[in-house]
Amino acid sequence: MAQQTTDGNSPSNQPSVTTPANTEATEASKTKAGAGLTIVVAGDVVVDVFGLERPPAQVSGELPNWKLAGQTITEYHRGGAWLSAEMIRNALPSAIVHQQEFSKNPWGGELLLKDEELARLKPADIVHSFLEVAEFPKFRVKAHEDKAKVPKVYRIKEFHGFAGPPEDSSRRCPLEIEDDTLDADIVQCDDAGNGFRNRESEWPLAIARDGKHKPLIIYKLGRPLPLSGIARNQTRNDLWKKTQAHHRSRTIVVIDANDLRLANVHISRRLSWERTAKDLVWQLLGNRALAELRDCPHLIVCFGNEAAVYYRSGLKNSSTNCDVPPDVTLVYDPVRAEDGLFDEHPGRMSGYRTSFVSGLTATIAERLAEFRDDLAIEDVSPPGTGPNSQTRGEKALSDARQRMITAIKTGICASRRLLQIGVGKPDNKSVSMAYPSKELFPAVSEDVTEQLEIQLAELADVHV
Repeated sequence: MAQQTTDGNSPSNQPSVTTPANTEATEASKTKAGAGLTIVVAGDVVVDVFGLERPPAQVSGELPNWKLAGQTITEYHRGGAWLSAEMIRNALPSAIVHQQEFSKNPWGGELLLKDEELARLKPADIVHSFLEVAEFPKFRVKAHEDKAKVPKVYRIKEFHGFAGPPEDSSRRCPLEIEDDTLDADIVQCDDAGNGFRNRESEWPLAIARDGKHKPLIIYKLGRPLPLSGIARNQTRNDLWKKTQAHHRSRTIVVIDANDLRLANVHISRRLSWERTAKDLVWQLLGNRALAELRDCPHLIVCFGNEAAVYYRSGLKNSSTNCDVPPDVTLVYDPVRAEDGLFDEHPGRMSGYRTSFVSGLTATIAERLAEFRDDLAIEDVSPPGTGPNSQTRGEKALSDARQRMITAIKTGICASRRLLQIGVGKPDNKSVSMAYPSKELFPAVSEDVTEQLEIQLAELADVHV
């Protein structure tokens, strides 16, 4: 049964908010569609190894025995923060995107590691993810439909785990950000818990050094999460401490709801979206283990490819010197339950959260000046007068909320398209597998080769 929610009614005493002075018009002009923006993408990287089994050759004539026994076609692709940079570059072609590369080529020659050299990397050099790819119908075939006429795509059939460097060894292939700069406009961090969080030498300069320029940071945070009071979760995370101490008000943190559930945080699933959102808010407000996440001014919690909750805290009323409740918004698919898209599209994919955060980042970059002002809203002024009893501050908060909703919807749509498109289409002549980075963002892509069914209009939102 699909999840649904009742209409959300905003409290009648919605706070008004004062905003700082608008950023100069020159910056607004600069950030139109991301033109001229400097975006630094860094984090845990991985080599995704795609393996596609092929049946034995059905041809006459003499063939080597290995072809008669079938074969597994293997391809190597950039994943993690590398994939994030690729997606951002395709979503915002006019932006300047800096990504990590090896500080030295393991085999000599040019510093930049070419894609065809990825196969030379070993798990002792860098983390590898092993993914079994198979052919699936693009959408689930109904009883009355002809299976032969349904288009096919490549998706993930099975995840076969990871392999990486020994814990007690230094990595042979250290990374550094190519042409890194202190003046980055946006920094996107991909913290998958694989060591980047504690390797300060690999952090973007805009985070590692406290310069005058303050970037907007989008922090994709994987488990183990920063939970309080639970001994087994007290793992080191220097990057988290740094961003919270020096960049907290400008940082948007993105986490996965399942990472909370794996930490024994009780959040309902597939009952109703409203119930799920309320469970999350109740846990954030009442569970002491979530204190650090609760205190994030801007927290986004993703629920599959169907929903996300934007939790905004830290608003105050200066006239009464009182804190005000967090501003919470649920963006959801009104006709599908959590993970309901899998019922319609067989198979799985890797990179959902990467594509979500890339879509979020691209939307923010297109209106960066406005988002900077939005994130700076803190002070809640007294209610005003007028036909709708809404002050200028309340209008600013409402506008900020709507812009964030649009960015979240773009991210959700990108993750849904990733599942829909897969990593390629079967071809009788050759096999080619790759992440569909260009096709995820049709609004800015010039290379969309098929009609994409998933649209922003399919998603709803409600102020919880």
